[in-house]
Amino acid sequence: MPHGQMALYLEQPYQDKSILPLKKAAEVTHNMYQITYTLPASKHTENHLLKMDQEQQELYDIIQKNF
Repeated sequence: MPHGQMALYLEQPYQDKSILPLKKAAEVTHNMYQITYTLPASKHTENHLLKMDQEQQELYDIIQKNF
């Protein structure tokens, strides 16, 4: 997702008085990682977010709550 779109998506949580400023939220996304894999036997694709720091977790929670 382009960072310009991310800024649009974060406007609403920012207006909800998040303690994570919009510019910082964009920076936090630069090192959030997800692993995607497909198990050979099931052909089912799985996605898992890797461990996040406190700011990343806050941002993720805001997005989950509002979108």
